[in-house]
Amino acid sequence: RLYIHDMAEDFNGNIWVGTNVGLLKLDSQTLNCSILYKENYAFDEIYSLLTHKDKIWMGTNNGLIEFSTKTKISKIFSI
Repeated sequence: RLYIHDMAEDFNGNIWVGTNVGLLKLDSQTLNCSILYKENYAFDEIYSLLTHKDKIWMGTNNGLIEFSTKTKISKIFSI
C-alpha cells in the first residue's frame, strides 16, 4: 500500500509527494510521475516536505534529507 504523508509544490510548479515508499514527483509540464524509491536512500518513510529554490527538504524516520532538484544529489543528516 502507498501512504501519502505530505505534498509540496516547487518553484517550477512540480508536485513532490512524501510517502511510505519514498519520494514521488509529478511533473507540472508533462504530468509524468517519477518515483525515487526508498532503496536509493537510508530512510524508510518521508513524513514532511519543504521546498526552497532548487532544494527539497525531507523529514524522515531516520533524519533530514536535502535533495537538489538540479544535481539530483542528496545530503543526509542522520539523527
